[in-house]
Amino acid sequence: MNWVNHPEGLFRKTPPCWSSRSPESTRGHGLEPEDPARLGVLARPRPDRQARRSTSPKDSDDSSLPLPNPCHPLNSAPGPKPSSSRPANIGEGTPSSGAPPAAVLSGVNDEPTADWNLEAGLDALDALGWKHVALRAADRTHVDDMDDAAYARVVETVRRRGFAVTSYLSNLGKVPLDADEAVWRNEADRARRVMDRTRQAGTRLVRVMGYRRGRIAGMDLIPESARRLGVLADLASEAGLVLVIETIFHDWESVSGSAHGLRRVIESVGSPALKVAFDPGNIVGWGGEPATMLDALAPHIADVHVKDCPGYGRRQDGYGLAGDGVCDYPRLFAELAAFGYQGPVTIEPHLRHHDAFHVSGVEPYLAAGRRTEELVRAAGFQVITSPT
Repeated sequence: MNWVNHPEGLFRKTPPCWSSRSPESTRGHGLEPEDPARLGVLARPRPDRQARRSTSPKDSDDSSLPLPNPCHPLNSAPGPKPSSSRPANIGEGTPSSGAPPAAVLSGVNDEPTADWNLEAGLDALDALGWKHVALRAADRTHVDDMDDAAYARVVETVRRRGFAVTSYLSNLGKVPLDADEAVWRNEADRARRVMDRTRQAGTRLVRVMGYRRGRIAGMDLIPESARRLGVLADLASEAGLVLVIETIFHDWESVSGSAHGLRRVIESVGSPALKVAFDPGNIVGWGGEPATMLDALAPHIADVHVKDCPGYGRRQDGYGLAGDGVCDYPRLFAELAAFGYQGPVTIEPHLRHHDAFHVSGVEPYLAAGRRTEELVRAAGFQVITSPT
């Protein structure tokens, strides 16, 4: 057996023929640690993963965590529900037989104001007539980094205002794949906290990023990404949650920017708890083509983020309303509707992102919402604006 030194210890080299193997034959051939106990949960091999992946995500046995609200359409189990006119599997990213495509209109809560004021963000969504929200940050702090009391206040405010949470936008997946042991231990701690807080918010969807390559060899990017994301998918499955990998970054630095790489990772992991958050604005901003990503990943998409970009690779020039850039949202929404997509369509306009991180301003945010709703309706979606 060949071995190579690595900051985290001794790792087996990935077989050089990995890229030519089928997803089934490559499972388990990522960089696996010789002594996993010292590396934390995100590096731990899972011998029982194959058995669990043949089943749907299930709830954790930890009864101390509140379960997602089963009455909300995003949390509905697959299958017909004669008593409801809503499609049964909204939020699962898969079409329902005979059901129209359905878009749950939602917005990232922090973009209307520069200080990420929660009440102001909910006010903006109320002005749009939408009662769904994607949680990312509030009052200058990302939701991952709040203390428990502060986060509980965020959840209480959202519920008091009558909103349902469509997704929890975590910062998981932002560390490089060649990070040292201490960084991965922090990532493991963050993962546990994220899963708990997603359930506390009453949603099933957890946004993650796709891990950047760092200094690992290009041939190792797909198997190592699959190994790391596979363990996160196991944790999500145990908690009854679904990870959605946001499409972003260059295709050579992260599988989340590569149609081929992301599809290979999802197929290799083989878990129903690992899907895609399709963000055309990110794809264009980093030089990619959204239509190519959609063609490759449509069956795996469980969330759609909406912003537009003025040109390929021009994210530094700022973002615009859907339809004002080169993403071609009319075509993308029409193709999603034809596929039968059912799930959140989440505005994340970034209209002042070039001079204020994750900020759009109230009026531009409202304009982005109205434009998105027009495009979604024109594509033939059944539009859902409220959880009741």
